[in-house]
Amino acid sequence: MTGRLKIERLRTRAEFVNAAKGRRYSTPLFTLQAVDRRERALAPDGPDAARESQEPRLGYTVTKKSGNSVQRNRIRRRLKAALAEATPQLDQGGLVKPRHDYVLVARSTAIDAPFANIVATLTSAFAGVHRPRSSAKARLNVAEAATEVPVSADRDGIR
Repeated sequence: MTGRLKIERLRTRAEFVNAAKGRRYSTPLFTLQAVDRRERALAPDGPDAARESQEPRLGYTVTKKSGNSVQRNRIRRRLKAALAEATPQLDQGGLVKPRHDYVLVARSTAIDAPFANIVATLTSAFAGVHRPRSSAKARLNVAEAATEVPVSADRDGIR
């Protein structure tokens, strides 16, 4: 991306639910959910399809499990400030993809975490959510290959 990174807001419940169907990256401070809007379009042929923005969009979720309203708002403000601090790194590294929706689901530990730690975790989460994942089948094949007994090592000598 060139120029200054502009991240728009997620506004409707449907956008948040759609992002929850995508990829996730969990940290002790929050979970980052990401979805490519081209893959999971809400209304691909609707009247808004032509004017849909190319900009990434971000939403924040801080549940009541995180504390009372004062604590939840403080967590949300800290995450917003951390994103503002990390934006140059995210833009320079190409970690925020165009036409993607992101949701930060905060945990209560974010209220007491050092601010620098939140910024670093945010940067690594955006890198991690787009990292190719290895499939469970591939991991199973690697584990099976490591435990295979060579044919010549059979006790019976039968092939």
